[in-house]
Amino acid sequence: MLTPKLKPDSPEISQFVERASKELGGEPLPVPKDVCAFGDSPELQDELLALVLAGTKRATADWPIQDPLPWGVGDISVALDGKGLPAAIFRTIELVPTRFRDVDAQFAFDEGEGDKSLEWWRDAHTKYFLRQDPSFTDDAIVLCERFELVYPPISAVTNS
Repeated sequence: MLTPKLKPDSPEISQFVERASKELGGEPLPVPKDVCAFGDSPELQDELLALVLAGTKRATADWPIQDPLPWGVGDISVALDGKGLPAAIFRTIELVPTRFRDVDAQFAFDEGEGDKSLEWWRDAHTKYFLRQDPSFTDDAIVLCERFELVYPPISAVTNS
């Protein structure tokens, strides 16, 4: 995931979270700990966001791992679309640093990309991480994150 220009305390993010809280009708959502964009191009960001909104993508892998990590299990993050606009809120439910070569088939399936196979996942993510930094190897420690979509609810996305 690329680090976007918007920060968790940006007015655009605050307004988006406030609107989401009102639409969800429950307790106000906390201030997000992170703002992210899945992918390294506007087209890929929109493609991966669509998978999140459909409930197909429930995980992501990140490398290099930020230190210190600005979010943790239970925290919410805002995902941006390919135009850099807030589009979804998700809650982290698991964070596991894992050697790239040890990522398992279930995690690849939960990422929901391609044909959901471990082979496809490894090939696509190797290419992606090498675009970020040519020093990437299968010995690299990646952050495997599982999450749940908070907003918009999947039913709202699939019924529109």
